[in-house]
Amino acid sequence: MINKADIEPRMLMGPGPSDVHPRVLEAMAMPTLGYLDSQFFEILHDIRQMLNAVAVPKGVDDAEVRKRLLNEYGISLGGGLGEFEGKAWRIGLMCQSATQRHVDALLSALKTVLADE
Repeated sequence: MINKADIEPRMLMGPGPSDVHPRVLEAMAMPTLGYLDSQFFEILHDIRQMLNAVAVPKGVDDAEVRKRLLNEYGISLGGGLGEFEGKAWRIGLMCQSATQRHVDALLSALKTVLADE
């Protein structure tokens, strides 16, 4: 586990004087993980567990459903990539969006939009 560094707040001088939030200074002072670091792979594994791939039902216009969800409900689904393009939706429920209310909103909107297909 990486511990927070004790960093004194300081002034960052750019085009005009602007204070940098102490959290930004803390983040910048922390060691970075390289993309081949074993901890990086552990983090990716944890994130992958929070992504859900859902098969697009036969006869459903993938792009149209995703467009309507975004325009009518403010919900963005990722489309399938590569061989899964048009065949799967990528649904990510992480951090603050991982609530029962958000899951229920997604399911309700998806049910409504799919009923029109």
